[in-house]
Amino acid sequence: MNDSHEGRWAEGLVEALIADQSMPMSDDDRHSFLTGYRLNRPRPFLFCLSSEPDILSQWRAYANDGTGVAIGFSSSLFPRQEHFPSTNAVAALNTGLWPVIYEYSKQQAAIRSLFDEARVSPEICVVEGGKPEYQLLGALLAGLSPLLKNPAFREEKELRLIHTPMLMTDSMNKHSVVGTEYVIGQRVSNDQIVTHFEFPLPDPCIDVVKEVWIGPRSRLGVHDIELSLALNEYGKVVVKKSSATYR
Repeated sequence: MNDSHEGRWAEGLVEALIADQSMPMSDDDRHSFLTGYRLNRPRPFLFCLSSEPDILSQWRAYANDGTGVAIGFSSSLFPRQEHFPSTNAVAALNTGLWPVIYEYSKQQAAIRSLFDEARVSPEICVVEGGKPEYQLLGALLAGLSPLLKNPAFREEKELRLIHTPMLMTDSMNKHSVVGTEYVIGQRVSNDQIVTHFEFPLPDPCIDVVKEVWIGPRSRLGVHDIELSLALNEYGKVVVKKSSATYR
């Protein structure tokens, strides 16, 4: 994540919704809702992509100042989910690809729509007696948080592969991971230890990569990339050079 306020951004939108005095909620309801929201915010593991292959700001920020490449994956490689991300023990439901929502009005609409639907749904969070279980409702809306981002970042046109397994530790510091089919590991990046999960690629990798874009300051040639793809059995892949005039 490149926005240090990202989680707080989504929480601010949710707090503004329930602070609206026109909402049919008591102070106790609001407290229960926020408790459910804060306790259930997913700890997402993200693979961030862009729907656009050739954006100068992205080259500068993520491709070693324009000397790297951009890899265009087939969208069919990644699973899709009908529900929003949530931390749970069902591996098949814990990974999905979603577009990031940047526009403030669309963020508000997404939050309000999910809130209004769930608040009156016996299948989601209405308990016996017809009253919503607001802590459960808060937990449901917490799944939206990885999809909402400050509009200042809209030029990224980001898509996110989001994985939300359950990581647990007991009193003896014994760790266990529930709700994932992927291998957990750690690496060092920018002087930090980064925990990650390895998303498996099919073998062979035919049709996994659709195109490769060579950065505006890259010294790589088209032949270099094509040979590397061939040696690693990626099949026929379109290789292009960035149109950005950056040096």
